[in-house]
This record gives sequence, structure tokens and C-alpha cells, in this order.
Amino acid sequence: MQAWDRDTWDTYDAEIDVAFHGRKVFLTPLLNYVNMPSGSDTYYTGNEMLGSHVNHNSIGLRQRFIDATYVDMRRKKLVSSARYGGKCQLWEFDELVSQFGKGTPAFMMAVLKQRMMAGVIETHEKIARDAIFKWAQFRFLADGSAWAAGTADWSTLAASSSYQVQVEQIEDTKLRMAERTVQFLQEFGTFAEPVPNFPMDSLVMTTPNVMYDIWTSESGQWLQDIRQMQDQRVINGGVARYRGVTFVENPWLVLYNGGPISKQVGVTSAINWGDGAPDPDTEDAVDNVYLVGQSSADIVHYVQCSSFSAGDFAAGDRVTIHVQRTADYGVTNGCDVFDGESYEAVVYSVDATNNQVKFTEPITQAYTASFTGTPDGGSSATLYAYITLARNIHPILVIGSRGMATFAARTKIRYHTPVDVEADLPGVLRASWDEYGQANRWNPYIYEVIYAVASDTRSGRSAVSLR
Repeated sequence: MQAWDRDTWDTYDAEIDVAFHGRKVFLTPLLNYVNMPSGSDTYYTGNEMLGSHVNHNSIGLRQRFIDATYVDMRRKKLVSSARYGGKCQLWEFDELVSQFGKGTPAFMMAVLKQRMMAGVIETHEKIARDAIFKWAQFRFLADGSAWAAGTADWSTLAASSSYQVQVEQIEDTKLRMAERTVQFLQEFGTFAEPVPNFPMDSLVMTTPNVMYDIWTSESGQWLQDIRQMQDQRVINGGVARYRGVTFVENPWLVLYNGGPISKQVGVTSAINWGDGAPDPDTEDAVDNVYLVGQSSADIVHYVQCSSFSAGDFAAGDRVTIHVQRTADYGVTNGCDVFDGESYEAVVYSVDATNNQVKFTEPITQAYTASFTGTPDGGSSATLYAYITLARNIHPILVIGSRGMATFAARTKIRYHTPVDVEADLPGVLRASWDEYGQANRWNPYIYEVIYAVASDTRSGRSAVSLR
């Protein structure tokens, strides 16, 4: 250890490093990460010299002067004006503290800090996800159509085999990426090897549903199961290889309810933390196993909705509770899957007579701010959120190299343990984190996104079918 010359270690460096090497980390490593000057939110970097044209015509036998080669350059701009953060807190005499912490808050605070660290990981995974999808310049549907608003977008994805992914399309993508990058990489078809120890392999990251469809397709017989082969490529989720392509299965990649809408209702009463699940004291256990949530008078054990009919929702449906809607991806009144308040929940039971829905778990996002809204096909009313059931979007990321986006950080992730000094009778313990930084579009040429439909089982509660 005496050879180590780093003398500025923070206690949380190791914690963060270990957390980001966990099995739930897929998208964060695909981005570049750079430090920004602390005093500026805009920084010009990435200066590159562009190749010059070579004139190979012969010159005069006695010519003494020739034109110089002209070269030019290009550069990129990084902006870092966003901030992210989170917090956990408890009251020193909470039941959880006295029940599980042996009368001291240390144990429960450690548990909450672990959950907070999971929030740090999820925040950065979603930052990377949003950057990759929102800035994808080369987008296609699984029937081979290039993205075109109104004619080939999420609204046109139908539950048919035409919109299931075909392995052969991956070869098309590799060719397009090779042709786009030859000018800049100066070597036809060579990328930055996103698959460790396997030069020239491209990386395909997609959902378990798409992988199911590939395995059960005619092309599936040509896939090599790298798990059975004890393959040595060190990459999270690697499951198969096909003609120089490594397939990675990412269960967090599904864009739930982003496609054509089956049913959208408004939430007509506020949702508070812990609402929405069956009463653990008076109702049957969820799946005959779990008594979920709390039974206090402050908890509402359902979500009150605008009018809907029997059959609009069913047990096992994974719906999205959300505030923001968007037509950016072709769906009118579509669920904004990239908004931070969009929340996926699994339906446990439905009361169409009273327009109430219950979920398998308590809702951990509060929806208490009212607004005037109109659900898809409904009437204008005072609402607190929307609940949308729509076709799930299954992306296939074809990656020739990492670095499609760059996160410009003005600070690293910082931990705080604020002391409760403002109160006359302090008793709240807090831990929080924050970070200044922002994702920037960086290299759109090195990846493509194919949007598909895929087989589904309604959260494991029904037979496999294309949805």
C-alpha cells in the first residue's frame, strides 16, 4: 500500500464504485463521463481535425510549387446546468427504529442509505436511458421502416409478427453504422469494441421479451448460448452471440405503456404515499402470500378513477401512473415514459362499479397536485394523474461503440448528513446526495434503435401472447 499515491479518498468512493458494478447497471457504462470546470456551465471540447481531400492527379514534371493541403476542424459543446439528488430520513422514535433497530436509529439509517444508493444507481441508469433514446438519430421499426412521424412511429406498432424483431435486421444496422463512420474512423467498419475481449463484435441490448422471440424464431437455432459455453466476455446480461453480435438481456429496458393506448383514465382523488394496495388487516393477502402496506386511517386502499368499464383493466396489467403526456413519439395523449413521475404499477383487482383500481404494492410516489385534464376519450375534469394501459415498446439497441452521449459533471456525487439543528426538539435523522451534471448528445453515428413489439405474459399471470 505504500506505493499508493492517492491521498484524497472519500468514504463513499468505494460504496459508489461497488454499487455501479452491480448487476442492475446496464446503460450507465455506455456514456462518457467528463469533469467540467466548476465555474462554467458551458464548455467547448472534443476538438477534432477533419480529414482532407487527397488529389491523386499527377503534377508537372518541372513544377516547383503546389497547393497546400487544407484541413479543417470540428468541436462539440458540453452543457452542465442540471442537478440531481435524493434523500432518506427517519424520526428517531419511528416504529421501524424501535422494532428493528434495538432502540437506536443506526440500523434503520444504514438500511435507508442502502435504498438511497439504489436510487443513485437508478437515477443514472435513467439519465443514460433518456439520453440514448431521446437523441437517437437513426431509428427504425421492426418491420424495417425508417422512423417517420405519423407513418412509422410508436403509434403504428401493431401486435403482429411484422413488428417483431428479425435477427437479419442486425446485419443491416451494422452495415449502416460502418458506412456512417468510415469518414471519421478512417477504417471501414471498425468501432471501439464495446464487447470486452472480443474485437469487432457489436453489442445488442434488448428486453427479455425480445430475446424470447429470437430464441423461439427460426433464426434462434443459430444463436450460441454464451452462458452454456461459459463465455468469457465480461458484460452484464450477456446471453447469446450471433455472427459477431453479442446479445445482452436488460429487463429494465421495456418502455411500458408508451405505444397505442388501450385505456386511459384520470385519477380523481389525490394519491398519497402508501395508497393503492389492499388493506393488510381486512383483505386477502396479495397472491395469497404478502400483506403489503399499512392499515392506518391515513391510507386509502385503492385509487379512485374516472369512469371505466369492466374489462378495461384486468389483474396483472402493468399500467403507468403519470402526469405528463406527449405526442413526440406519435401517440396522441401518449404516456411520457421518460418523465420522472411516471410510475409503473401492477393491477391487483378492479372495481368497475365504483371506478377503483388496487395494485399489488403500495404506491411510493405521491400525486397530490390537481390540474384540469382530459383522459384519452374522456371528459375534462379535475385530476391528479392519469392511468394508462397501452402497448409496451421493446427497444433493440444496436451499439457499435460506447460514447453516444457524454455526462458533463460539475461535481461528483456528494453525500450529506444534515444535522437537525433548526428545531427546538431535534429528532429527525437525514442522509442525502446531490450532483451537478448533465447529459449531452455526443456521437449519434455509432448506434441505432429498433422499436418492436414482443411476447408478453401480463406480469406472469397469463399465457404467452404477442401484445
